Amino acid sequence: MPFSTSRRALLVFADPLALDLGRRRWGGALAPLLSPQGRIEGPWAVHWFSRGPRMDERSGVEWHAQRGRDFAERLENAVAELRAAGAEQVVIVGRDCPGLSQADIAEAFARMDEGAALVLGPDHGGGCWLIGLPAGEDGVLAGIAWNRGIDFEMLRRRAGQRGSVAVLVARGDLDSTAALRRAARLEPSLAAFVPALGAMVAWAAALFRPRFDPARHAWRARLQLPPPVVA
Repeated sequence: MPFSTSRRALLVFADPLALDLGRRRWGGALAPLLSPQGRIEGPWAVHWFSRGPRMDERSGVEWHAQRGRDFAERLENAVAELRAAGAEQVVIVGRDCPGLSQADIAEAFARMDEGAALVLGPDHGGGCWLIGLPAGEDGVLAGIAWNRGIDFEMLRRRAGQRGSVAVLVARGDLDSTAALRRAARLEPSLAAFVPALGAMVAWAAALFRPRFDPARHAWRARLQLPPPVVA
């Protein structure tokens, strides 16, 4: 069935909330951190590309199935699908950047209106929390090493050979326990969730902290070995 789109399309590339929470082993208390619906609405068409079950169509978000063998192929196919439907400017975001706002999305579209060949929102781990693609610039996505902490730099260098690259403020995503700790410290918008984030970090630290072993301790003392390092 053909879907509606406008000249501006917001592509949310993410799995359903329940699936995402289960994969991260998060409780429901942190669900709002992965629920960007209220922050992605605006004067643009919103398209959610997912590998999970169809979303509720009453939400105002158009749902699409991701197609492809890996992340890179699924993302490129999603952009191509929106282009085929008439989208000239595409902004790509995920669901794991709690600092994302409508103002960020609007700024990305404005930068493309000003002539930027690419708009990038860098995260604190070397990746991107936002990618803005004007018409004719989809080729920058080909061959990018995604999810290795180098995709921001690869995209910036590749697009910089073709025109100006607009870089937005750095933000944190939530792909690890360390990222949770950074987010609690660096994102003012997460003030309401800092206690929950702190509790999760403490739980993870306790879970993976080395347990005291008297026999091993005595053995290390006899051999005059230094004590184990505990973060």
